[in-house]
Amino acid sequence: MERGASPHDKAGKPRTINDYKVALLKLRVGLPPKNAKLEEYEKRWIEATAAAPPGVREPALQTTAWWLGAPAFVALLAVRSLAAATSPIMDCDETFNYWEPLSYLLRGTGMQTWEYSPEFALRSWVYIEVHALVLRLLPATLLSGASPFFALRQALAILCALSEVLFCRAVAHRYGVRPAALVLVFSGASSGMFHAGVALLPSTTCMYCVLLGYAAWFSGRHRLGLMAGCVAVLLAWPFVAPMFVPMGLHVLGVLGAAPVALCAAGGLLSFGVLPALLDGYLYYGAGRCPPQPPNSHPYPQPQAPAPTPEPQPLSPTPAPSPSPP
Repeated sequence: MERGASPHDKAGKPRTINDYKVALLKLRVGLPPKNAKLEEYEKRWIEATAAAPPGVREPALQTTAWWLGAPAFVALLAVRSLAAATSPIMDCDETFNYWEPLSYLLRGTGMQTWEYSPEFALRSWVYIEVHALVLRLLPATLLSGASPFFALRQALAILCALSEVLFCRAVAHRYGVRPAALVLVFSGASSGMFHAGVALLPSTTCMYCVLLGYAAWFSGRHRLGLMAGCVAVLLAWPFVAPMFVPMGLHVLGVLGAAPVALCAAGGLLSFGVLPALLDGYLYYGAGRCPPQPPNSHPYPQPQAPAPTPEPQPLSPTPAPSPSPP
């Protein structure tokens, strides 16, 4: 076959087994057995094309649907809002490592676990502050009681629903409407998504970034996908990095090494170095960067068994003076 020639002959008939496979898949016809000969592929192709009306031999992939816009977002938002109002906190880490420090930033009171101690500095205050910024936009009267809890959960519900809809639209753009419909149904009906979608946890932030990053990847916005990966790995949870390896390898082949390196450098400075400096100089107050990446868990191994330290108040109170004998 000459370079640039079509894999089919002038009559439109495939020539090789691979050509027949491509043609049968386009016709949405099942393939013969694995060890089938060329004649069997030809017979099945003739039967499929003879039964198909004109214009159906290479059906166009439907990539848009009216329900992938506002209807899908409203449906998902209803489910996520229900979770924000009724779903319990499923992990004690969410309470003591995220909600309590958030309460300290907003109200000046809260409990501190040893991960936030300057001695270890395993947690990032910048990650907490990003969520606190949302609540700082509310009137002061709404920062009392349980109002901040439900307000932030509702904001997370909106972000989760938006991420899911954008991912479903990108799946439709890349693979068709039917796979997008399956993704939408399974995502909306998933019990795991019901609880994880509104949780104040780095793993939930990583879930948003994976959905948005893959949506950008499927839509051809490669740099935006890489930046979503940088946010997930550097600011939220470094152990999510394998999720972005396929995207990185593909973008490396599409854009080349220089644009990928530039995106990586920008992401490292914006979501790695800058948060580390803010943590070290503003929040921990030690004039140094935290010794570990934000939100990582390389727990130190004690020399001897020791009881787990109890959470301590972030606002220390003076100890009562001993009574005279």
